[in-house]
Amino acid sequence: MKRVGDETEREERPPETARLLDSSGISEELLRNIPPEKSEDLARAIIAFQLEIRQVERYSGILPHPSIVERYEAALPGSADRILTLAEELQAADILQEQQNAKQATASTWL
Repeated sequence: MKRVGDETEREERPPETARLLDSSGISEELLRNIPPEKSEDLARAIIAFQLEIRQVERYSGILPHPSIVERYEAALPGSADRILTLAEELQAADILQEQQNAKQATASTWL
C-alpha cells in the first residue's frame, strides 16, 4: 500500500469506487488500511446494508404485502388471484358470523 505523508489510497481508486466510498460513511482512517481492490466490495456491502435497514416496512391486514403477493405470482402464476379469492371468502364468512352474532344477541335480550 502506498502512503506518502497524509496521502491515502483513495487517490488511486477509480472514480466510481471513490464515489461509493464517499457515500458509504467509511472513515478515512479505515480506508487507509483497505486495499483498493477490496474497498469497492466493502463500500457496496455497506451501502446495501444501509439501504436494507432504511427500507424496512410494517404491514398488517388480511392480505399479504403487495410485494409478497407479487413474488407468489412469479413463483406460481395464478396464485395472486387465489389469494384475493381466499381473502374475499374470509371476509364474507366474517360478515356472516357477525350478522349471526348480532341476531343471537338481539334474540337473547328478549328472553
